[in-house]
Amino acid sequence: MTFDEYKSLTEEEQRALFTSMDEKSVLYDDMEAERDSFKTENDKMKNDLQELKTEMKKTKELNFTLARSVKSEPAKSAEDILHEMFK
Repeated sequence: MTFDEYKSLTEEEQRALFTSMDEKSVLYDDMEAERDSFKTENDKMKNDLQELKTEMKKTKELNFTLARSVKSEPAKSAEDILHEMFK
């Protein structure tokens, strides 16, 4: 809108234009705040996910380390188990 077009508006139309502009400014500020909120939340979730992945990897490594350190006996046959039960 040019200045000449603005001047050609009635006083009531000029007030309505400024009111509309103020409402749009508030709406824009609200939308910008919401966008920033989503971005912050998304970044936090990404960091949490990365921490969980790192923790999961360390846990799996520990499980394999522990599994190697445990002495396992060969599996007994069903006949041996029954024999031990009825001794």
